[in-house]
Amino acid sequence: MTSRAPSLRRGFTLIELLVVLAIIAIAATLVGPLAFTQYENSQRTAEREQLLRLINEYTFAAYSRNQNFTLTTANTDFSIEKGQPSLALGGTPQGGQPFLGENGSGIKVIFEYLEFPEQRIYLNRHGFWQPNELRWYEGDNERSVQLNMRLIESGEEGDDAQAD
Repeated sequence: MTSRAPSLRRGFTLIELLVVLAIIAIAATLVGPLAFTQYENSQRTAEREQLLRLINEYTFAAYSRNQNFTLTTANTDFSIEKGQPSLALGGTPQGGQPFLGENGSGIKVIFEYLEFPEQRIYLNRHGFWQPNELRWYEGDNERSVQLNMRLIESGEEGDDAQAD
């Protein structure tokens, strides 16, 4: 009798590899667009949070440093500069200098996922904005935020406080 040596076939056949690759390709076409959409949504959310943080930081800075600031928006540009310039909307800061955060004159941020209509909003040294609303677009959705905190209107609590 002749004995055969045991077969040492290891690995996959070409057909098996092609089937696995086809399954992976089909799964990628189903999951890919959803993952990309989710990534864009997370980037929009991150930029929105950055915008709201900047507003809060400058509100506090105006009050604590007793300074006025001017917020100017157009397209994807968002800039805050010290003082209340008398320039036309979309102009250069006073003196023709760029916005610089290091010397405290202001900041300019160019957003990728947020777009703004042309707006000019003033922040007084007491930390109050005029006008009170900032508007922007996230894709096709229009968003806005009230910049000043709500004041308590006289109601039951107010009447009780004045009763003494």
